[in-house]
Amino acid sequence: MTLSQEDSHENNRQEQENELSRAMAWLPLEDIAEQWASFGGAFLTYPALMTTSTVFSALSFEASALLHYNETCKVQLNGAEITARAAFEQVIEDLQQASSHWISTMYWLERFAIGGQHTEVTLTCIRTLFSQATEQLERLGLLIRQTHQSCALFYQQHGMLVDARAREEQE
Repeated sequence: MTLSQEDSHENNRQEQENELSRAMAWLPLEDIAEQWASFGGAFLTYPALMTTSTVFSALSFEASALLHYNETCKVQLNGAEITARAAFEQVIEDLQQASSHWISTMYWLERFAIGGQHTEVTLTCIRTLFSQATEQLERLGLLIRQTHQSCALFYQQHGMLVDARAREEQE
């Protein structure tokens, strides 16, 4: 590979990395937490409280994932490959746990919905929250895919994973 090819390849990798970090689907969690706290405070039944509990578990795992993701970014800059790999794995594990809790949230919200007579206002609230839970689950799936992409890019950059183009260029 010539020097200009190496520079071009390095520029492509940097562009991919910048694109991935800008496109990550992290969101502030405060508004979501406030909405669900209001729901939990308004309906003090077993299913409603379980719903709220699982939401806050999901949010705590996502907050942990973001913390680990930020640590991963710092570790990458320092070149600690093994630590970065472990941090990527923790991010994915936390996001998967958050996803699992959002699925539980939908279960408990459904239990709440079918468990009693509700006003039209309450039913509208339930539909809105169910839609929000579904959106959060989809967003977490996107974050998991994005984290896998970031991890693969990191592996490529550190020679731990060679993509097909690089193998062809080396041969």
